[in-house]
Amino acid sequence: MAGHLKLPNIIDQEVGKRLYKLRIAKGLSRKELASLVSITQQQIEKYEKATNRITVSRLIELSQILGQDIQYFTMDIKNLVVSKTETQQDIEAQRLRLEGAKELNKIKNKHLLSLVVALIRDISHITARSISN
Repeated sequence: MAGHLKLPNIIDQEVGKRLYKLRIAKGLSRKELASLVSITQQQIEKYEKATNRITVSRLIELSQILGQDIQYFTMDIKNLVVSKTETQQDIEAQRLRLEGAKELNKIKNKHLLSLVVALIRDISHITARSISN
């Protein structure tokens, strides 16, 4: 998919959120934490926002500096993986809906367009009935 914006991985987002919460709880600015780890404050921000992934070695270093067990960053992560799969399916379904609407807009013949819409309507009713049964 050309021009498709890649969203951060949900696990990376969660680890970044946990880093942010822990940093705030310890009363550290990004600049202060970055100084302790010998990286830039921009890199800390990228970790927190999941723009960049945190390597395991860096995560261990951060957990030691922040006085927190490494498990703080990974506990309950398996529950996110299930959510991620559902989220990816939702995103793909939305993408297909938008693609379908875009293609429908290309149909200039009103009669043909009404036939296609009727077909879509019939399919959606069939699908709705099969789900409810």
